[in-house]
Amino acid sequence: MSKWLGAALLAALILLFLIANRGAYGGYFQDDDLDNLGWTTRVHPGTFLVGLLTPQLAADNFRPTGHLAYRLLGNAAGLDFRPYIAFIHVVHLFNVWLLWLLARRLKATPVAATAAALFFAFHMGVFDAYWRPMYLFDILCACFCLLALIAYTHNKIILSLLAFWLAYKSKEIAVMLPAVLALYEYWLGSRRWKPLIPFFAISASFGLQALFLNHGRQGDYALHFSLDAFRTCLHFYADHILLAPWAGFALLPLALLIRNRRLWFGVASAFLFMVPLLFLPGRLFAVYLYVPLFALALGLSALAESVRPVYVALFFALWIPINYRVMIEDRKATLATAHENRAYVTQAAAFFASQPKITTVVFDGAPPSLHRWGVEAAIRRIANNPNIEIRDMQDREAQQALHKDGLAVLSWSQPFQRLFTITRLTGAPIESYIRMGLDTPIWQLDDGWYTLESDYRWIGPRATARLHRPAGVKHFDLTVNVSPLQITQSGAPNVQVSLDGHILGSHLFTKTGWDTVRWPIPEGISLDPVVELTVTPTYRPSNGDPRTLGAAIAALGFRP
Repeated sequence: MSKWLGAALLAALILLFLIANRGAYGGYFQDDDLDNLGWTTRVHPGTFLVGLLTPQLAADNFRPTGHLAYRLLGNAAGLDFRPYIAFIHVVHLFNVWLLWLLARRLKATPVAATAAALFFAFHMGVFDAYWRPMYLFDILCACFCLLALIAYTHNKIILSLLAFWLAYKSKEIAVMLPAVLALYEYWLGSRRWKPLIPFFAISASFGLQALFLNHGRQGDYALHFSLDAFRTCLHFYADHILLAPWAGFALLPLALLIRNRRLWFGVASAFLFMVPLLFLPGRLFAVYLYVPLFALALGLSALAESVRPVYVALFFALWIPINYRVMIEDRKATLATAHENRAYVTQAAAFFASQPKITTVVFDGAPPSLHRWGVEAAIRRIANNPNIEIRDMQDREAQQALHKDGLAVLSWSQPFQRLFTITRLTGAPIESYIRMGLDTPIWQLDDGWYTLESDYRWIGPRATARLHRPAGVKHFDLTVNVSPLQITQSGAPNVQVSLDGHILGSHLFTKTGWDTVRWPIPEGISLDPVVELTVTPTYRPSNGDPRTLGAAIAALGFRP
């Protein structure tokens, strides 16, 4: 194969990849993206240098190469998503080229090396690596691992060692690279072991630190050295590495049947890179296969040489449609999530641009895929105020925040994909009647209230609110949305209403749907009473909702 033909094939592969994944440029940031953009653009630049140079394991998962990329992209592109995707695509395609070079270095034919590059370039088991910047750590780790392997095969030990260090500083899975280099020496090299000493010393240092840090650790990032954890993880990744249930287990007998050292090296190296993943059952993501996949692709280059070209063509004729089907399914979900997250962040940005003096934020709901840390990071960035106080409506401290001046309440409407905002001005009057909606002055709702659902809010067994009683108003109204499931599972809710500790009355809500009850107001009630609602019996939904509920309140307050 001539250089020109090789360049043409590489250009065609790049073009096909960009065409297939052009939809990624219509995506948007996820929680981890926003969080990384938030703090990386605020820390001192020296933090990244210290992180790169220190031999100490980062207990907080600080990965300086990837986090530095976030800082540079964040400063240059802000919240324009497209440059982030362009960056990960450029690095991924660079990795494809490095893989081709490494395969050729390991004496693969041009056709076999191209087959390996094609397999790695379009593998939709790691779809998220091409569509979500939050996995640039995996892409950078693979990049430096490939550079380390290429440098090592050229006997550039110092450059290889430097690339290995940067690979580990990208993601901890690179700790297995020295073992991969040992396999290279045993099967494909000249069995020189001394050059591997510094690699294993670094790997042992970081590995031992990880084991000590893991002792007694809880949570998703904790390693679990048990047979159950190993079996769970192995089954998960075996299902995804070849995009078919159990298909990954076929690699071992395949390597035994075809006696080719490059095939053995690739399959064994892929397994070695997976070892840390096989004891991490709390973090099962197919995208973590990105680094093991380039090693597997190297092995498959040997397989491509061992069979007739027609079988290689037949494999890709089946493989490409399977990948395309996976991409279509994942693309639909990713773009739907992106649409919601973009709507939230862009509408919040427009609000803060018009309200620069906001110092306290209480958010009431968000898109399902945008969790608390993502919301907080987005608000701090778009408000350009790292010290802004942010509370979730469900926080115990939210009630104190709701009484502060300079307050903004951000309420997300999932059905309308719209962010509703209200502000609390100094000296604003207290409402006398409240309907539950996106414009509800929630600073008047004290303890026991849950997030808005459509046009009602669930309360717990007890909830309080503050209302103003206008002069001359003689009645108090309460509207409840009574669920038939609640009546079936727990019985009809009985709601007792008190004003300033004086029992106004109670009502057993046996009628399903919207039901309004009115009580006369007795003498002696203050103009700004505390309203207390007490509900019996309590309701524990059977759908897995962990909350202990009382009643679904649609409206309450003083009426003429």
